[in-house]
Parts: sequence; C-alpha cells; structure tokens
Amino acid sequence: MDLSEKIRDITGEFMAEIHRETGLPVLIYDAGGMIVQAVDQSRIGNIHPGAEKIMKGLSQEYAVTPEEAAGDPLVLEGYNCPIYYEDKIVGGFGITGPLAVAKPLARVAARMIDLWLADVNLQEALRQSEKKYRTLFDSSTDAIFIIDQVTNCFVDCNRAAAGLFGIAEIEKIIGQTPYHFSPEFQPGGEPSRELVKKYNDRVYEEGSCEFEWTHAGPDGHPFPVHVTLSPMRLDDRKFIIAFAKNISARKQAEKERENLIESLRDAFENISTLSGLLPICANCKKIRDDKGYWNRIESYIQEHSDARFSHGLCPECTRKMYGDKPWYKKMKQKEKGKSQSLPADNKSTGVWDREEDGKNTP
Repeated sequence: MDLSEKIRDITGEFMAEIHRETGLPVLIYDAGGMIVQAVDQSRIGNIHPGAEKIMKGLSQEYAVTPEEAAGDPLVLEGYNCPIYYEDKIVGGFGITGPLAVAKPLARVAARMIDLWLADVNLQEALRQSEKKYRTLFDSSTDAIFIIDQVTNCFVDCNRAAAGLFGIAEIEKIIGQTPYHFSPEFQPGGEPSRELVKKYNDRVYEEGSCEFEWTHAGPDGHPFPVHVTLSPMRLDDRKFIIAFAKNISARKQAEKERENLIESLRDAFENISTLSGLLPICANCKKIRDDKGYWNRIESYIQEHSDARFSHGLCPECTRKMYGDKPWYKKMKQKEKGKSQSLPADNKSTGVWDREEDGKNTP
C-alpha cells in the first residue's frame, strides 16, 4: 500500500465527520496536487492549482480570501495545507468555506493526519519486525523460552523448545515452570524449584547468567543442558529470555575422555613401578616389594607389569642338576659324536650347555 492509499484510508472517515459537523466541503490531494477524495465526487481526479503549488514547494499554504472569491465565481473561499510524512510533503488537505473557520480546521486536520500516518507506519514496522523475529524465533535450532520473571512461568517458546522436552505441542509448555520439566533436585543437591527463582532473580541483578541445568523428559529420564538467561522488558513488565542447548553428547565425550585419561594414568603407573632402584637379593635373586616382603623375581615382574613367564633350564643349571645322571652323560656323548662328524665350519654349540670351564663346548 503506497502513501496515497494510506492517506485515503486514514482520512476517509475523518473527512466525512468534518463535513457532517460543519457542512463544509473537504478535499484530499495526492503528492501531485490531484484531488483523490472529495465530498463532491465530480472533483476527484482534477488537479487543484493551489495544491499543485504546495506540492511543488512554491508555497507553504494556499488560501483563497473572500475578496479573491468575490472576484471570480469559479473560485471558492477556503484553505489548503500540506500533509507531511517523515518531513516530506506527501499530500494536502483543503476545506472550502469561510477562511476564519477553514484555516484553523484544515491545519488541525492536516497535523492529525501527519500523526496518524506516523502511527500507521510505526505499527506496520512493528508488524514486520515481529514477523521477522518470530521467523528467527521459530526457526532457531536452539530452544528459546520467554519466562515471566514474577511468576517464573513460560509465556512463549519455539518449536526447538518443545523438541527439547520431547513434547509435540507448544501449548503444553506455556504456563508451566522450568522446574516442572526438571527432577526434584539438581546434581548439586539443591531443589530445582529454589534454583529456578535464584537464577531468575540473578538475571536482573547481574544482567545475564549462564549455567548447566538438568531437565527431564516425559519419561523422567534426566539430560543436561547449557542455559543462558538475559533480561527483557515489555510494557514495563519483566521477562527473561532463555536459550537452552542439550549437551548430552558433549558430556558423554567428556566422560569418555576422562576414562581414557584414567586408563592411561593407570598404565603409566604400572609401567613406572618397574623403573628406578629395585632391592634384589644377591644370592637367591628375590626382590623386596614396598611392603617388605621378598618375592620371586618372576612373581614380582608379573604383578607389576604385563609381562608373563614360561619356565625352562639354562645349560649351566641343567649340568648342575643332572650332570651325574646316566641319561645326561649319554645324551652329551651322543651330541659330541654328532659334532665331530660335521665339518669344522659347521660345528655348533650344544643345546643344553653353551659354556664349560669358560670355553664353548659342543
């Protein structure tokens, strides 16, 4: 709708009311000086000379005096003045009749139309602004709530807010409080009801606040959210705008990271126990633990690391334990015969003993 249409819509009833009360003809001009509204419908569409001068900036007003009207039967006594919108002339208002009545009446009427135009434009701007912000409000992926600071109740929310609670209808949230969708107590042990009021009061004391909160879905299952609160005043009433984001995934990732760090710490501690100075017996080779007990070396290592042992006998211990046994002597003679039958460069040491009297023995 352009300004001419706005002027016609605003002035239609007003023009008719002036005519009913005074009996005087009223004219409305557009930005070109053309008559767009008139009591005498036959004049609509005509260019008014006086109004044309006003629209072109040649005159601030146009008045026809009784003397001018008396000298020309086609000219009627009256007064015409401009209509302003944002400091620009966008139309004109004229009344035909005695100048003493027409002039003040036309001026008052024109100024009232100025104010009405400004108000209409403001209302339109507010509607557009509301539409724009409502679109942003509803399309946000973060849950947004509007809370009455006095009652602590939700007065509005977006679709994402309903989704946060697992609720299909926004109407089921309006009128409820945040603690209605929360467990009775928060993780720190404080009652949810008391904490809601505490945080809502803090917003107007500090300007805004952020914190983590535990909500609960329709099934009662708790889930963590990050909440940001900011104050908002409308018509002298205190409201709070709240942004909430489900952080369950982040909390799970943090828990997994902490578990991994703990596992690595445990592994490091186990590894580190085998470093440094170990008290070992010079004779039996047992190791003393931190409790003062002496342990076989393989038991100690297995307890303090991931190493595991398999048992056998080295050649020297085999000779000490079984050297006087007939089967051992027979085995050694057999190995010696095999060794002598091999070329010199193919001789190898025995399997059971590698060293005897400081020399390699086949």
